[in-house]
Amino acid sequence: MIPSEIEKQLITQYDPEGSYRISRKYSSKDRHVYTQEGDKYHWLTISRENKDVYSVSKTDSTGLITMRDRYRKDENLLRCISKERLVTKQGRSVLELLRQSKRETERAITIRHNKPKNKGDMSL
Repeated sequence: MIPSEIEKQLITQYDPEGSYRISRKYSSKDRHVYTQEGDKYHWLTISRENKDVYSVSKTDSTGLITMRDRYRKDENLLRCISKERLVTKQGRSVLELLRQSKRETERAITIRHNKPKNKGDMSL
């Protein structure tokens, strides 16, 4: 079980201290589980959902999933397509999808507009 280059990038991002090691006991072909030595609750899991989509999840000291992120590989880039974080409301803990900020949404819309290249050009 050798991690791919994409997995190595994700491990570096989620475990900069290098405290997680791959667990051969819990890992499979499309899902690699990383654990901390002597700790059975902290897991970092990297799964390959399909050819270009990866999922990363992390647990806390009780084994509860606290975050789940999904990434898409676009040529040589790795783009985050969704983020979920554990949120506690009224005594209940749930994973909630993080929404883009208004500024990010506006920026995405601006990029999609067809802008004129030269002063005399018209946009459609």
